[in-house]
Amino acid sequence: MAVIDQGGGDGVVDRAEADRWIRYTYDPVRAKRLGITLPGRNAGWAILSLIEAEWLMAEARDAGVTVTVTDAELDAHIGEMRRTRYLTAGDLERSGLTIDDLRGAVWAETLRAQVEQRLVSEPPAVTDADVRAYVREHPEVLRTDERRRVALVMTLTRRRAHAARTALQAGRSWQAVIERYGDVDTHLGGGGVLRFESSWGENEKLRRAMFRTRRGEIVGPVATDDGWAVFEVRSITPSRRLKYQDVAPGLKRELAYWRGQEALTAWRAAYRTKWRLRTSCLADFFSEACGATLPSSAPPA
Repeated sequence: MAVIDQGGGDGVVDRAEADRWIRYTYDPVRAKRLGITLPGRNAGWAILSLIEAEWLMAEARDAGVTVTVTDAELDAHIGEMRRTRYLTAGDLERSGLTIDDLRGAVWAETLRAQVEQRLVSEPPAVTDADVRAYVREHPEVLRTDERRRVALVMTLTRRRAHAARTALQAGRSWQAVIERYGDVDTHLGGGGVLRFESSWGENEKLRRAMFRTRRGEIVGPVATDDGWAVFEVRSITPSRRLKYQDVAPGLKRELAYWRGQEALTAWRAAYRTKWRLRTSCLADFFSEACGATLPSSAPPA
C-alpha cells in the first residue's frame, strides 16, 4: 500500500489496485524482455507509474485544474498507436494481452499529456537576438558536414580484415567480401556502401581514418572501436558555407523546442520532489516514489 498526503483527503494505492495496474500499465515488449510476471513484486516500475498518476491528479487539484480522460480520447489514442505500428498485433500476441488490457496504460499517458499541457508554463519566446547569440557560440552551424560514401567491411580480428583486403585486391566484390569475412553488421544493401558525415561520432577511430583517406584507395586493416575495418572512399561531398538567413528559421524552431523541454524537465522534477515527500509505502510496496516507509500494521486510509 502507498498513502499520498494530498492535503485534503488521502490518495491510497492498495495492493489490489497495484496488481491491476501491473496488468494494465504494461509495455509488452519490455515485459517480455525482462521476464516480468503478472502480477508480481518485480514489477516495481508499474507501481511507480500508478503512484505518479496519483501525483499528477493531485497536482492538478492543487492548481484548481480539472482533468478528465474520456473513452473517446482513449479510443482515438489507441487507434493512433495502431496506425503508426507502435502497438502491433505481434506485441499483443507475444504478451497474451488485448487492447482492453492496455487501456489503463493509455489512460495514464493521456492524463500526463493533459496535465502537462495545462500546468507547464510556456518558456520565453526565442528572439532573433537569441539565434544570433547561438550562432556566435556555435559557428559550425553555418557549415554543412563533409559527406563521404564509403564501402566498408568490419571484422573482429586483424587476420580476417587482412584476408578481406587481399580478396578485394584480387577483384572480389565488396558484397561477396562482406558476406565471406564481415563479422560486424555494415548493412549489405547497396553493396556495403554507406554514407558518413564528418560529425559522425559513434566510432571515432574509424571516422578519423575515413576522413583522412583519398578517394578510390582500399585502406586497412584499421583498428577501430568495434573491431577491424577495411574500406574504400567512393565519393566525397565537401563542406560548404551556409547563409545565416537560410539557417536562422530552423535554429529558432530548434531553440524553442529545447527551451520547452527544459521547462518541462524542471516542472517534472519539482512536482515529483513535492509529492515524493508526501508519499509513504509499506515495505513490500516500496519504490523510488516513496518518501517514507509505513509500519506493516498501517491501517488503510
